[in-house]
Amino acid sequence: MPSTLPSVAAGTRLRASVVQAWIDEINAINLDTIRVVKGSDGSPKNNSSSLSDDPALTCSLLANSSYEFTFNVYSSSGSTPDIKFSVAFPAGAACTWGGQRLVSAATPTGDIDVGVYVAPSSGVSEIAAAGTGGDQLTVIKGTVVTAASAGSLTLRWAQNTATVSDTYVRARSSLVVHRVR
Repeated sequence: MPSTLPSVAAGTRLRASVVQAWIDEINAINLDTIRVVKGSDGSPKNNSSSLSDDPALTCSLLANSSYEFTFNVYSSSGSTPDIKFSVAFPAGAACTWGGQRLVSAATPTGDIDVGVYVAPSSGVSEIAAAGTGGDQLTVIKGTVVTAASAGSLTLRWAQNTATVSDTYVRARSSLVVHRVR
């Protein structure tokens, strides 16, 4: 990508607009590289099956760009509420995503769930993972092509069945995003 940075002659005072242009250029370069955003346990969800955004597992996307993304979601939920996920993305964008759940159990069962979705609009499609009472990993991968609107890519989650027990997305969860054009 050719640089559009303004130049400054020696002995000239820097204007805030010049510094901001430099910062914007650096941020644009960083969006072309892999970016990791780590989540935190945050507040548990209980007695609610309404999807809501995870405030830690989100990042900004530029308009008219293509991205590949991976959410590595470590969660904990009981067997009754289970957990469900969705992906929110900018208006007008096209997004294809899917996920698989890897269960850690004292006795391996080979349990794996897989789902793939072409989301017609943000936050519409969802996948559910059966709770085990222990921690488990759900990997959600996809692509998103933004249109004229910039916006955010965000993980949404909730209990699949509203129950008073706690459901968490754990601190070691992450989001990796790579801009491909």
